[in-house]
Amino acid sequence: MSLRNARIQIALGWVLMIVGALLGVNLMADIGLVIWGIGLILQIVASVMYLASKTGGGRLGGA
Repeated sequence: MSLRNARIQIALGWVLMIVGALLGVNLMADIGLVIWGIGLILQIVASVMYLASKTGGGRLGGA
């Protein structure tokens, strides 16, 4: 995964987390939590995939 793609995916994750938090403050708490969770998962996946591609040749563990 390139740095550009990782940055885009992480930025999208932040946007989803912010939108989810704003919805969670209002009456749509369940929907907001789901959107926030999707954003969080998107950030984690992008970070892990980027680090794995830089440290292990695209494979987790580097074996």
